[in-house]
Amino acid sequence: MCLPHKVLATLAISTILAVLPVPAIAQLPDESLQAGLLNTTQIASSHPDLFYRDSAIRAYKTGDKQAAMRLLLKAASFADKPAQSMLAAMYWNGDGIPMDRPRGYAWMDLAADRGYPDLLANREKFWQQLDPQERQLAIAEGRKIYAYYDDKSGLKRLGNIFRRELASATGSRTGFGGNYLTILMRDGAAGRSLKTEDGAPMVLRGTQVRGTDYYSPVLWNPELYAKLKDHVWEDSLADMGTVEVGSLQSVPAPSTSKDK
Repeated sequence: MCLPHKVLATLAISTILAVLPVPAIAQLPDESLQAGLLNTTQIASSHPDLFYRDSAIRAYKTGDKQAAMRLLLKAASFADKPAQSMLAAMYWNGDGIPMDRPRGYAWMDLAADRGYPDLLANREKFWQQLDPQERQLAIAEGRKIYAYYDDKSGLKRLGNIFRRELASATGSRTGFGGNYLTILMRDGAAGRSLKTEDGAPMVLRGTQVRGTDYYSPVLWNPELYAKLKDHVWEDSLADMGTVEVGSLQSVPAPSTSKDK
């Protein structure tokens, strides 16, 4: 069974979270800035949902779909909806793995549980294409998947990692949350650390970001972080729009100068 159009789009949408530019601090609302920070090496390396999903996409593009599957499962364990929807697509189509439509439906059901309209629609399309026996298998499989990969469990795992990361945060230790920290966000090799005139550390080469923005609760509180990713998904869909493909039609040949 071919993958529905909007499920194919999830592969593209999922990469959007990893390619947003880092915006200028003074020109954009906080959420736009924080969404842009999802594209930085520092955030991706300390947020396992992004790290494993990005690694899975790279493996998928190189054709190593078994590695992509393993990495997507890791990302999915941190309540990452794009990773869960990609797993659904791979199981549904037998993409690099044996086809398993009941399991594909179960993953899509989990991916849609925060109410993304496109994933809800795909969940219903999947359900309509299952026969009665497959539906029973999907329900049983869904119970097992939800027991480990539901949002409550995934966000708890994410919170544990965030707390460890924040415990090693650089900046004020008396409640200022990094107000005097200057970070130069970078991609690629690590830069050298120096001290600014006020004594705060910085990393050479990159885009300047205030410590209060980098350590914002929106990026380090699992529930707020999940909502930020939801908004990025919704905004990405709005920017992409939708295309309705109709049946092929014949069109008249263009007139030539001889016909005039």
